[in-house]
Amino acid sequence: MSDKASSQTVAHEEHKMSLAEPLKNQMKTWVHRHQNDVDDSDRRNIVLAVDGDSTSDRAFQFVTKQASSSDTIHIVHASAEGDNPQKAESLKILSRYADKCAALKKHCQLETIFYSGGDKDIAKAIAEKTKQIDATQLVVGHRSQSEEKKKMGSVSRYLLERSPCPLLIVKDVKGKGQSVEDQVSDTHRGEW
Repeated sequence: MSDKASSQTVAHEEHKMSLAEPLKNQMKTWVHRHQNDVDDSDRRNIVLAVDGDSTSDRAFQFVTKQASSSDTIHIVHASAEGDNPQKAESLKILSRYADKCAALKKHCQLETIFYSGGDKDIAKAIAEKTKQIDATQLVVGHRSQSEEKKKMGSVSRYLLERSPCPLLIVKDVKGKGQSVEDQVSDTHRGEW
């Protein structure tokens, strides 16, 4: 049976990106489910927090390779409340991931979550969303050294201490010849 016949496209919505509209009405979501009977206990809700950089891309690559067809990948991006340029950037980032999900035929839900304040507030918003959807796994990318990278580091550290579910931090190993799969030891492969 072909992929086309064995799977069903549930929804693919596009909304005009006007900053005057509520942000949640501007999301582009791709949902793709196989029609096979999957026990609900086998379905996992995986939260992937992204900020649009290369470590987010590596985390996305890892999650999509490990996720089964019954899993839902919730891709979230944190945006400051009331900051229209940042909201527009959030839409751009999530749209890129929506396109990647569609190409890979993964079941993804995309959302901007809002925060007010600093780095801890970003992490709190991510942790709250993770708890709200009863996630089985939270995945974030981690960079090192530069000021922007230190910001994500503080978010990662906060989530490491306060995540309501198991946390996987995908480290940026760019230039070290290590594949994204090699970042997780063989003993943990398939257990997350």
